[in-house]
Amino acid sequence: MVLALSLLGLCVADGWRDGRASFYGKDAYGKQFDRSSVCYNTVQSLLIRVVDSCPCYYPGNYYSNKRWCCGDVDHMDMSVWAFEKLADKKWGVIGIQRWNPQQGPIMVQGWQFGDPTGSSSERRASSAAADWSASATATAMGSVTAGSATASSAGGAAQQAGAVLAQALGLGVQGARAQAHAGQSAAGGGQGTIYLNGLQNGWRDASYSARVAWYVGTFGADGSGSVCADLRPGGALAVTHAPGAFAGAESLEWRVRTSEGRPDVTVNVSAGKRYCSPLSLAALPVLERRAGWARYSVHLGDFGGSYPPAAVQGCGGGGAGQLTTVEFRSAVGAGRQVVCLDMVRLLPGASSS
Repeated sequence: MVLALSLLGLCVADGWRDGRASFYGKDAYGKQFDRSSVCYNTVQSLLIRVVDSCPCYYPGNYYSNKRWCCGDVDHMDMSVWAFEKLADKKWGVIGIQRWNPQQGPIMVQGWQFGDPTGSSSERRASSAAADWSASATATAMGSVTAGSATASSAGGAAQQAGAVLAQALGLGVQGARAQAHAGQSAAGGGQGTIYLNGLQNGWRDASYSARVAWYVGTFGADGSGSVCADLRPGGALAVTHAPGAFAGAESLEWRVRTSEGRPDVTVNVSAGKRYCSPLSLAALPVLERRAGWARYSVHLGDFGGSYPPAAVQGCGGGGAGQLTTVEFRSAVGAGRQVVCLDMVRLLPGASSS
């Protein structure tokens, strides 16, 4: 369970006894679990920002961790100081009613993670919000799956996903709309353009272990749209083309949003399943910084440890003309993260221009 939302909570006691989540009576382990009279004031409200992850990591014999992380009680965690505004922390767990009654009651568990008045807790809170900005889109982007989804089947979902993702990243975007991304051309790009306001020149989505919003607002480096992906560990934002797209190309150029930090990804090209050598984004020089974006450019030969690009190796021994795929993949050991790209294109060599 991953949550990142603002909610207005009301402490719930006598008003909720329908047995959901084992809230009243006994839980699934047979433990008495009565919270029918715990609230200081059932009309007192609390507006909080919830950022929570339940990773399900626990020793096998730890009953308490197992039940709360992966067991019978759906819940979210909150700071102990927020918890104490609604009920005594001795109860450990209470029910709250969300401001939107259609969402139904939920449970919160209090956790103490630092001095609520010290600057260190402010830094932690800021860091936590940044660390989990990617997860803010996990639920809203659920129907925008990587693969061969077209604008006709994912248009409304992509629009919602783009808006939610932009809000989660604090981009201040006034709106986000779906862009056709089944390989149709969008205005404004040249022959080597892969992405500019949408996929161009026959390029198609090949992402995996990722949720992708193919048009997020107009916050790109030059006011254009951008593509953002919520990458799971090992996932990639990737695009593919029929053989020949790399013919005459010498380098790959792209812009990546770095205002929230440089993404922990590797960049690579491939000929089908024959991958070249990945390059770490952290090791590449930034050619230009503008409005929270960084521009990179890599000679295609660098992916194969050789130059000129016609001698690209590591992809089955073929040249650049056989390449079909570009991918931005989560680095080994990287956690869940959001990656936003803009102006992705192949640049021709001197003899091709």
